[in-house]
Amino acid sequence: ESLNINNIDGLDKKYNVLVLNVVDDNGIISSKNHYFEPTKDLLLPEADINIDIANEDDGTYLNISSNALVRHLYLYDNDSELVLNDNYFDLLPGESKKIRVLKDSKTVSYGDVNFRYIRR
Repeated sequence: ESLNINNIDGLDKKYNVLVLNVVDDNGIISSKNHYFEPTKDLLLPEADINIDIANEDDGTYLNISSNALVRHLYLYDNDSELVLNDNYFDLLPGESKKIRVLKDSKTVSYGDVNFRYIRR
């Protein structure tokens, strides 16, 4: 069944995103965000991004969350030596994303991780 966005009362296309999830009994298999407007036209809120670093038995992870939609989040360090298993992604309000550190020349600490994202 198709969805005609022109028939959705009150939808602000510059502020809303459609999240499509394919799920099975084990959880989400695939997820896709659909924006109704080009990124340059979106009314993106200011976001408080939280980054927690966890050292686990199988490596170091960054646990990232935000109170608002974050478009094109990019994580980096000042030395350009931080290699992650995922980067340059969107983060939904209240969503938490676990990113594995694949390579870094030193132990990762909170002050080492910088980020950029698209703001309005």
